[in-house]
Amino acid sequence: MIKVIKEKPVPRAQVACRSCGSVLEYGNGDLYKDYHTQVGVGINTLIQEYYFNCPVCGCQVDVHWITRNEE
Repeated sequence: MIKVIKEKPVPRAQVACRSCGSVLEYGNGDLYKDYHTQVGVGINTLIQEYYFNCPVCGCQVDVHWITRNEE
């Protein structure tokens, strides 16, 4: 079992949905991970991307993993 020693607020970020224009706030726990292969000249690269689905229109919103800035 995990024991919380010192609880801090979860970092959050905002993004606008490109489809409907809604401004959405998310945390890392809301994200799904997806992988795509980027084909290049003589090399293929596996790209990891994060996303969630817009709760307003249902479209996929591509976002970045949030890194906490320590004070």
